Amino acid sequence: MTIETRAVETPAIETPAIGTLAAANGLALETRGLCKSFGALTVADQINFRLERGARQALIGPNGAGKTTFVELVTGGLRPSAGQIVIDGADVTDLPQAVRVKRGLARTFQITALFRRLTTLE
Repeated sequence: MTIETRAVETPAIETPAIGTLAAANGLALETRGLCKSFGALTVADQINFRLERGARQALIGPNGAGKTTFVELVTGGLRPSAGQIVIDGADVTDLPQAVRVKRGLARTFQITALFRRLTTLE
């Protein structure tokens, strides 16, 4: 599996601190040898990724390249078969998704209206 990342230059925007992610300097996120297998099928193999604090990167690739799997691994939606996930210098590999959310790490969906025919009240 090949995941390509590209640095994206954007203007600095002041935002309020969210959880512990905004508190430290240096690396915000790092994965080391991250792997995911479903039985004999390996869908993510040895992903080493670093995101510096304040940097913005795009994760791009064709369908089936593993982008969603990678995001699910980092955010806790999937448990890795091997490897390590480090947020703000702390190993969060074995932390449940709810704890990662409390630390300020979550994902959003590309299509935000999951129930298009229902109102908020419904």
